[in-house]
Amino acid sequence: MAALDWTERWNEVERLSRNWRDRLSTRFSKNSYLRWLRELLGAPSLERDNLGAHSYARVHLVACADAQDQPWSHLIFAGLNDETWPAFEDELAFVRDEQIEELNRQNTTLNRRASKRGRQGEGHWSVREGKTLLLGPNEQRQIRRRQFLNLVESVSAGLGVSASLYSEATPSRIANPSEFFSWLYFNAHARGVSQQTLHSLEEQTRDWLKDWSPVDAQKIDSISVGRTRYAFDARRQLRPAGEYEFALRSPSDEEKSLRVTQWEQALRWPAIVWMEIFLGVTPDDGDSDAWAVATGQWVHRWLADSVGNGGDRKFVDVNRAEQIRERISKHARELRERVAALCANRSKRLPDWWRSGWSNALYIADCLAAKVCDLHDWSAMGVEWPLKEPTLIPLSENQTLRVRGRIDLILARRKSKESRIGYEDLWVIDYKTGRQRGFKLKELRRNDTPKRKFHKQLIDGRGVQLALYALAVHALGADDVQLTLLSPAEQLEPQFRLADVLAQKNFWSDVHRMQETGVFGMLGPIHADFGFVGKYPLATLPIDTDLLEEKWALTHPAFVLEEEGQAK
Repeated sequence: MAALDWTERWNEVERLSRNWRDRLSTRFSKNSYLRWLRELLGAPSLERDNLGAHSYARVHLVACADAQDQPWSHLIFAGLNDETWPAFEDELAFVRDEQIEELNRQNTTLNRRASKRGRQGEGHWSVREGKTLLLGPNEQRQIRRRQFLNLVESVSAGLGVSASLYSEATPSRIANPSEFFSWLYFNAHARGVSQQTLHSLEEQTRDWLKDWSPVDAQKIDSISVGRTRYAFDARRQLRPAGEYEFALRSPSDEEKSLRVTQWEQALRWPAIVWMEIFLGVTPDDGDSDAWAVATGQWVHRWLADSVGNGGDRKFVDVNRAEQIRERISKHARELRERVAALCANRSKRLPDWWRSGWSNALYIADCLAAKVCDLHDWSAMGVEWPLKEPTLIPLSENQTLRVRGRIDLILARRKSKESRIGYEDLWVIDYKTGRQRGFKLKELRRNDTPKRKFHKQLIDGRGVQLALYALAVHALGADDVQLTLLSPAEQLEPQFRLADVLAQKNFWSDVHRMQETGVFGMLGPIHADFGFVGKYPLATLPIDTDLLEEKWALTHPAFVLEEEGQAK
């Protein structure tokens, strides 16, 4: 080693043999000693070092064992030749493969004692704590095959496979592809790999790489990474939201109209609403509360069907409220009978959990309908009243909001021919089947005002839907509008009025600016340890929430609560 100038290697050999070389009296063969040296010194690195662990790296070079238990979009299996990977089984330094097999045959009882059933159940075995198994070539081959198949199954987009045509040890000899290469090729093309196939693949690869230049690839990569880095930095600068922060670079030529529920969500999760409106992607609601959704749909459907003309923009006599309760019960029973018949056709009983959920929905619908029965000073009502597509809400001479939606319940009195909706005095009610509370503008904290409290509720995303309904019916001719967010636990009483909505001019002006410019921005965390956070339909890097609040204030000044001193 000194003659070859392998000083570092000799220092490593001396360090590792220092504790046993003077104590070892048994002679061993030169082949065993050379195998030990190969195990010790012949271990080249197949992985990237820390300098190559860049978060924007497009290709990661890892060994097969280190690629396990991770999801991959693309994988490239390099060097699938018999003599390259998977490599032939290397014998241990002092124990031959034959000796390992013989040792395992002689100690089957000990091996059984050292193993136990794994967590996956029958057929899965693991090693007990404090024990180990000496694996032979057969066991290593099984493990390597299982690792390879796991990697193949972890790929979501595509696989790339490479193998050498000629042997590295003997360049004049054709290198045989490994069984994995042959298996993948057969699954892709439904035919085996012959010598002619290998030559054809090699020729196609040469044609594919002929016009490729590594210099051009480096330029493309540097431009791509540079743009990504620029966007990364731009999103973290203290300035209003720009084109990299869920905002259009220039206003869209297409006039967008949002549902009133989307405007309410835009104050909580603006980025998610922006992606839905301008990119057409929506979150996957597979993890949402299915019972809450079903209860809301059933209650609204029963209330609409009980009137008979829900959705037709017609008012009916409010004295029919008792009949409505009877019809709600009838429609609910019909649904239960249909589901029970469906279960009977499958020789199953109607589940108790379904009966419980159905009973809860019927109770909520009856409670909401019962609250209308005592309103003798109102003459007419409209259920599930649809707004036009879109409804135009004038805010000023140059500002018009475009909204879509459906009002749960409208109570009306004082007919008017001048009003396009037919009445001057309206009471707009929005049903909530969950635990959402109504609005109590009269209960104020110290030094607070109703206007400031209502503004705080709007910027928190509460009451935006009802407020837009009030502006919509006001645009249709209603002069006096009172509004209520009604849940089963709430009393049916006015909670705020049209005047409270019209007083928030700056708020509605900023909403209009969002509509026209397409500049939404981002707010809140992407993930939360506690509570519900909207799920993003696209991969999005998190940003410090304090910085997002500051950028939100710069982007939408009207969506920020004034300090108490300023409010005075």
